[in-house]
Amino acid sequence: MHYATLAKPLDATEFIAGLKARMQAALDKLNTGLTHGSTGGVRIITRGGKPWVSVPKLDKLPEPRNLGRLKAEVQRRWGTIDLLDILKDTAFLTDFTDAFTSLATREVLDRQTLNRRLLLVLFVLGTNMGIRQRATTGDHGQNKAALRHVRATYVTRENLRAAPSGSPPGTPI
Repeated sequence: MHYATLAKPLDATEFIAGLKARMQAALDKLNTGLTHGSTGGVRIITRGGKPWVSVPKLDKLPEPRNLGRLKAEVQRRWGTIDLLDILKDTAFLTDFTDAFTSLATREVLDRQTLNRRLLLVLFVLGTNMGIRQRATTGDHGQNKAALRHVRATYVTRENLRAAPSGSPPGTPI
């Protein structure tokens, strides 16, 4: 039923043959474009001794027409909301920071200091601000080395996955 809707064959051999043909046509088109210099800046370069496709950065798109009005309406209704305050309130209400356990064999940070640093690190990761920039701005009393240490020893894929559920890492959700 879905194959017919997607206009895909049921036979795997036929499906793969069609896929190979489309890929070959695309590679031929890329090869022709690279030869004629009509790829819009896409080039084949060498990186680490291996071939690499280099794609130029895109120009910044203009701001959408209604974005300014949307921002103004959010500001009118709710004012300025600090994301760090929201993160802090969420941590207070849910204790999700308890799910962040250390990779080290022992922990020497008291939980209050650890929570403060974790919230700053999670804020940095969520906003893509950068630890160095966050460490030098604001009145939080945390330096770059302390935040990087917490990032390296507490913020793991497993801990990030466990945090929303409130379960310790390794516990099935």
